[in-house]
Amino acid sequence: MNQDEVSFISTRSDASGKLEFSGQYSVAKDWSLRAEGFFMDSDIAKSHVQFEVMREFNDSHISYKTGGGSHNLSWMQTLTPSFMAGFEMFYVPM
Repeated sequence: MNQDEVSFISTRSDASGKLEFSGQYSVAKDWSLRAEGFFMDSDIAKSHVQFEVMREFNDSHISYKTGGGSHNLSWMQTLTPSFMAGFEMFYVPM
C-alpha cells in the first residue's frame, strides 16, 4: 500500500493544555492536502495552523504551503538513489 494515498487525522494533547493535530487527505491520484496545527495553550495568539497541497511524480514532488500569513513553494527532485536536490521559497510578510 502506498502510504501517501492514505487519509488520516492525528491529534495529541497534554495536561498543560498544549494541543497538536495533523492530517492528510488524498484528493486524487498523486495529489494530497495536508493540515497541521499547534496550540501552546488557550491563548490563540500563540497558535499556528498550516495547510499544504502537494503533487507527487515518480521522481519528484512540488508543494505549496500557507499558514500564519506566510507562503512557501518547494520542489524536490531525486537525482540518484541516494541523492536528491531541490529548492524552497518563502514569503513572510512583515
